[in-house]
Amino acid sequence: MDIPLIILQVCISVEIVSAEVAEKEPVGHGRRAPNRNPRLPPPTGRLKATLNPFVMGSQLCGPKICCYITCVLLTAVFILVSLYCQPVVNVFQWIVVGVLIPG
Repeated sequence: MDIPLIILQVCISVEIVSAEVAEKEPVGHGRRAPNRNPRLPPPTGRLKATLNPFVMGSQLCGPKICCYITCVLLTAVFILVSLYCQPVVNVFQWIVVGVLIPG
């Protein structure tokens, strides 16, 4: 049975300094203030946990595809609402044309 071997690399930088240097140049834990020596930039490429479907869709598919999907869904909803409301529109049309405008 062949098991694939996955090799990963991690780069770590450790700096051991004296107590005097540590007191002169304090640094925070992780990315907390003061963020220096070395400065740690915020992480990139992470998903933001949100319950907003538009934000989550934009993160998963990208803003352009999310816009296309939103437009298609809104068009489908408009068509379904138009079909659902058609009998009501016919009744109002009959009232306006037949009753209010004698012909």
